[in-house]
Amino acid sequence: MTVGAKIAEIFVGAYTERIKAIHCINVPSFALKPIEFMMKCFPSKLVERMQIHTGSVSSASFSEHVDEDVLCSDFGGSGPPLAQLEQKTFEEMEKYRNWFQEQDNICSDESLRRNKNSEIDKMRGSFRRLEVD
Repeated sequence: MTVGAKIAEIFVGAYTERIKAIHCINVPSFALKPIEFMMKCFPSKLVERMQIHTGSVSSASFSEHVDEDVLCSDFGGSGPPLAQLEQKTFEEMEKYRNWFQEQDNICSDESLRRNKNSEIDKMRGSFRRLEVD
């Protein structure tokens, strides 16, 4: 499986939310070909929702899709600067620090897992046709 196919599988199968749009911003010219190659692995609906912006973030192609009020001031919008957003995110992560540490210790109990050579595995087959003696 290629890298593009793996990425497509993550977007389609693992991401639970409906993807409204994907914007790739400040894409250098040498990255356009690999992105186009990856897009061939994506479903057509998802490809239609992808936007590639090669110029600066404040370019006209990007500003017609994203409202200026939501865009941070580092990218030409009127929102808070990126450093402030980063600080807010850090504070939010610190608030849930204990929960994240607890999640590191949670794992499955492998002793409860069924053996590979169990009786249930020997009963495999199709039950579409039932024969009675």
